[in-house]
Amino acid sequence: MKCLVTGGAGLIGSHIVDKLLEKGHEVVILDNLDSQTHPNGKPDWIPKEANFIEGDVNNYDDVKKALKEGVDSISHQAAFGGFTNSISYYFDVNTSGTAKIFEVIREENIEINKFVMASSQAIFGEGLYNSKELGNFHPEPRSVEQLKKKKWEVICPSSGEEAKPVPFSENLEPYGVSPYALSKYFEEMIGLAFGKTYGIPVAALRYAVTYGPRQSVYNPYTGVFSIFSSMIVNNLSPLIFEDGNQTRDFIFVGDVADANVTLLESNLDSQQPFNVGTGNPTKVIDLASSLCKELNSNVKPKISEEFRYGDSRHFIHDSSKLKEYKWEPKYSIEDGIKKYTDWFKTQEDVKTTFPEASEGLRKIGVIQSSD
Repeated sequence: MKCLVTGGAGLIGSHIVDKLLEKGHEVVILDNLDSQTHPNGKPDWIPKEANFIEGDVNNYDDVKKALKEGVDSISHQAAFGGFTNSISYYFDVNTSGTAKIFEVIREENIEINKFVMASSQAIFGEGLYNSKELGNFHPEPRSVEQLKKKKWEVICPSSGEEAKPVPFSENLEPYGVSPYALSKYFEEMIGLAFGKTYGIPVAALRYAVTYGPRQSVYNPYTGVFSIFSSMIVNNLSPLIFEDGNQTRDFIFVGDVADANVTLLESNLDSQQPFNVGTGNPTKVIDLASSLCKELNSNVKPKISEEFRYGDSRHFIHDSSKLKEYKWEPKYSIEDGIKKYTDWFKTQEDVKTTFPEASEGLRKIGVIQSSD
């Protein structure tokens, strides 16, 4: 195939590019080299074998130029993420950018055989939970009033007791409330709907928290591995929201890239969402402690007891549907942390702007204090 990878200079996109080239496919990259993520311009990991185009997915002419390179498949990874002070920009990039690609496909009469796109677990808001009285249930996001009282766990609305997190499938109802979550949900709906309209097989991949080599060490708003690591090497305690016992399904970038390539090469002939996770939750405090051990044992994590409304408490992915396509995550969290920190140690003169960025988020209420 000849595949366009949007966001192909980024964490996930660049690993997809590598895997496609390794398997003998041709690759076109479209990336705007956003200064917040790529302050030094085009990174040195972009392969010479790929046709690199600097451009924006929300610019008709840029997308047209990329698609006119004889592309027959698309891996759409370009996105704006994290918790920031932006609202409309999430929709400009994630929602309108995706719509722009389909607009160009239609207007320029371009035949696409497969469209694999990056969605996110954020669309769900919270994960799935179980209580004795309700069985499995999907709660709305925890209220600001609850979080201010330091009641971090999800509460069963019937019994008032703490609920237990359980794995969730693609059938979980979207409850996301953050600008990022909403923009990714609308993006996914555009991809699935327009794919059906134009007869293009579409896979919307709902990523768990992805990490690994090439995660930007400059962006203070997204990427918990890089945010924690950049603080640790600057002798600052990684700041953990809530009580640190919240869990995430952390998945190594190589496994996410494999999921993308697997579906690009598959016989998928419809429009479907897929969970992409390991099914193994890790406490955030344990992640921070492991990174301190690997990078700077003189530093210890700091529990802030602050919170971000719309943040989830627990996520455990059930990726059985994707496994039917012969995909399996290969990396344990221990192996992934080691591969990530080995790479991070090669980065020179890493600074952190998270303290300043987080202070700005406190002023506008994205980060709030408990009572």
